[in-house]
Amino acid sequence: MFSSSPPATPRFRPLDAAEEPLILPQYQEVERSGRSKRPTWISRGQMVQLGVLVLLSLGVWGILVGFASSPVEVQDRPVKPQVAAVAAVDIDSITELNATILDGDGAGARQWTVAIPAGIKAPLRPSVYGGICRSAHGVSTMARFPGIGHVNGAGHHSYYWIDDLFVDPADSGESVEVEQGKDLCDTSLTYLLESTNAGFGVALMGLWSAYGLAKQEGRAFFIDDRDWAWGSYSTYFTPPPDPICAPPPPHWLLPCPHTAKHLVVASSTHAFVFGHEFVGQFEDPRKMEVMRQVKIFDIVRQGYEALFRLGLTDDALSAVEDRKHATPGPAVAVHIRRGDGRPLDWGFKKLGYVPLEKYAEVARNLLQIEDIDKNGTIVCASDDPAICSSPDFAGFEPAQYVPPHQPKPRTDTPNAPGFVAEDFWKTNMDQRVEMGKSYVKDLKIMGELAARPGGGAICDISSVTCRLIAVIMGWQKGIMDEGWVNVDGDFDWNGVDW
Repeated sequence: MFSSSPPATPRFRPLDAAEEPLILPQYQEVERSGRSKRPTWISRGQMVQLGVLVLLSLGVWGILVGFASSPVEVQDRPVKPQVAAVAAVDIDSITELNATILDGDGAGARQWTVAIPAGIKAPLRPSVYGGICRSAHGVSTMARFPGIGHVNGAGHHSYYWIDDLFVDPADSGESVEVEQGKDLCDTSLTYLLESTNAGFGVALMGLWSAYGLAKQEGRAFFIDDRDWAWGSYSTYFTPPPDPICAPPPPHWLLPCPHTAKHLVVASSTHAFVFGHEFVGQFEDPRKMEVMRQVKIFDIVRQGYEALFRLGLTDDALSAVEDRKHATPGPAVAVHIRRGDGRPLDWGFKKLGYVPLEKYAEVARNLLQIEDIDKNGTIVCASDDPAICSSPDFAGFEPAQYVPPHQPKPRTDTPNAPGFVAEDFWKTNMDQRVEMGKSYVKDLKIMGELAARPGGGAICDISSVTCRLIAVIMGWQKGIMDEGWVNVDGDFDWNGVDW
């Protein structure tokens, strides 16, 4: 199906009675008895009348010819636009692409655009989109101030500043083929899960934030899981319902500027989408410290509510629900990041991690108990499963109960103490899927237990998983009621790392 367009115009329209052409008169024929009919000459006066009629007839025919050559509006016979054939372009052949200034007349400001080959059949690689954003600011400045080049530190604009010199490919008038039965989306945001960052939590934070931003801006939202290091999105989650409109062609997807009709967001563009301008737009300047983050938190929370629907087997989902039901009363979730995670607090940097006794002390204080067996439960999860069996965590329960005859679920890289990105890239897809499924189950159990009345969460903020648990708990429970506690220095909750 083609995108909706105004009906085509006919080259002709029917003439009304007033426009009917005059018929040229013929010579007169006179009937004579006994003889055959023969032409009879007309008088001089009749000749004059005939000449006038001829001239009038020629004028009318000239008008009719003019009508025939002039286009007019179509009313009843729309013409289906044709999509021009374009040679296919391999996306991997495009390793770098920059914004470009369009040719213009004179020495004044010129327009600029991002021209992506129309022959691509899928979005470009994230690294290419990152390069486009890095070039866009300088090109925008040079287009506006020709002759002086890029001005460092100049041209800082607000998040929704409209560059009137930018030419959006979506405004080209190009006819594109879209999914049958749907019209092309007016605006959209596509999130690419492909990334050089191996973290599952990093992907979720970016995904949830992008979804919330799309809803904030009234954009249709699409997920692209092609070449995601963890496999297919549907392996872990139930895909969201398809938008009622069709996605744009890949060459219309732009990472910058933000006012482009069809945005594409990836981890390589987080700094441009969720960076200084984003924070300046959505932080509440009237409040202090973490209270400034309420709008940003809400954006991420929208993504969690819409997208965190586990798509695991029925047995796996039942095990998650059984684990939560087996923990009555208040619960404190303790999440410990090991592997290649590094603390932010200067006092822990030399050690390389937050001491286990710090987690245990804060967890027991938060639950305000002396006998956890009677008053509540402390649940433990870590990318290094052995940690939850540490003497410091005596009496703590693992987030996922594992029968003795079954292997423990993994969230760490094989043969490594915790999750290490360098080792992750050496694993096969089966190993990654096992780690990923265990991770999302841990996250659901920990977050939903911590959200209970009387419960809470203890974790280190340098871990994205720690901040995701706060999102699952909600603003009131996690932030306002201080149920979410960071043990890694005096740092407040924040969203996407950029």
